[in-house]
Amino acid sequence: MQVSGPGGVFGCLTLLRAVEHGSGDGRERGEMVLALAARTHTDPFGNQVRWARNTFDRWIRSWRDGGFDALLPPTRQLTLRTPEEVLDLAVALKREKPARTTAQVVRILRQHLGWGPRIGPSIATSPGWTCW
Repeated sequence: MQVSGPGGVFGCLTLLRAVEHGSGDGRERGEMVLALAARTHTDPFGNQVRWARNTFDRWIRSWRDGGFDALLPPTRQLTLRTPEEVLDLAVALKREKPARTTAQVVRILRQHLGWGPRIGPSIATSPGWTCW
């Protein structure tokens, strides 16, 4: 389980503060979580937000299993999906003739490299669509 975005982290911290500072048995903590889920909270950006009881329960389980680090989203591995030589050729084609359209660049890439993006022709040929 991961908390998504700063608002989610804020919500999780709100819950954990309440659970940590709360005393009593599981029933009292359950009532506290219900009360937190029933009200609206103001996040760090001034937005009014609410979280469901199930969300609070998932956060508690994750926190107990792995601490705060278990609540953070995994780091993303950003890799290029388009081969570098294709990008280099596309840039060179556009620099060579700036008026060349995206559809023309794609057509040339297909002819010379046998490569083309996985998009429909309606996107590549629409008047307002560019990728440069």
